[in-house]
Amino acid sequence: MERKVINFKKARDFGDLLSDTFEFLKIEFKPLMKVLLTYVGPFLLITGLVSGWYQSEVFGGMFDFKSNDPQEVFNKIFDYRYFILIIGSLCSYVFMIGGVYSYIDLYIHKGPDEFSPEDVWKLMLQKFFPILGAMILVGLIVGVGFIFCIAPGIYLFVIFSLVVPAIVFGNMGVGQGMERSTSLVKDYFWFTLGVGFVSSLIAGFGSYIFIIPQMVLSMFFTFTSASGGDMGMSSTYSVLLTISTVIATFGSSLLYCIPYTTMAMHYHSQVEKKESPNLINKINQINQPNEKEDSGFGF
Repeated sequence: MERKVINFKKARDFGDLLSDTFEFLKIEFKPLMKVLLTYVGPFLLITGLVSGWYQSEVFGGMFDFKSNDPQEVFNKIFDYRYFILIIGSLCSYVFMIGGVYSYIDLYIHKGPDEFSPEDVWKLMLQKFFPILGAMILVGLIVGVGFIFCIAPGIYLFVIFSLVVPAIVFGNMGVGQGMERSTSLVKDYFWFTLGVGFVSSLIAGFGSYIFIIPQMVLSMFFTFTSASGGDMGMSSTYSVLLTISTVIATFGSSLLYCIPYTTMAMHYHSQVEKKESPNLINKINQINQPNEKEDSGFGF
């Protein structure tokens, strides 16, 4: 029995975007997870291990300083492991969102079962630096907006929320993607804000299943260090904290397939609403036979 095919290229309302997101993820769960675990999984694993290592070292030694010098505290927190963690997290995020969007792009153009995980990986590599550049540029712009006032930051975040879909699905550069996103979100600001907020909220609540154990262990590890408890078990705490951090990183990252898929559908929905390319293609297909019949005569 063939799998149901989800048509991304159609206009959808709020409810359709969410329901079709879960329908797509339910149908494509196994092949999509295979791709993500194979090609994004190693980056998530490294990020989780570095994060657990960093937290165990910082929390374990936070109360062992020989002085109350703020510079010592700063150096302890923002050491080389912190910057490794930032770089690893950014790469994992770019590969994660690139993996989901690349899978959907091939799904749309080739159809399910008509492309391989290697095809997704190749497209992910092609889009890595454009996505990375877009994330950094948009992040800086939105960050400046939040510094001056929260409202401009939120506004900029929403109008540029479709930049990455434009880069992947529209095969655009960063500048073109920003223009495209602004155009598609225009007159649909609150709708886009609601779609992004609700889909992210669903993923965020779900991720707490994986994050809470890691948070509990972090607090326990910190309080044990602060109270001067028996740190002979510190190596055990460190291992447990690292394992829980890896699980939290994997679980929460994979759950964000939900908002990524929703925004992919929202992008194509906005294209249909504003430009109706499918309608134009159908009209052209109807006209083509007539044009061929007319061209067959010499008068």
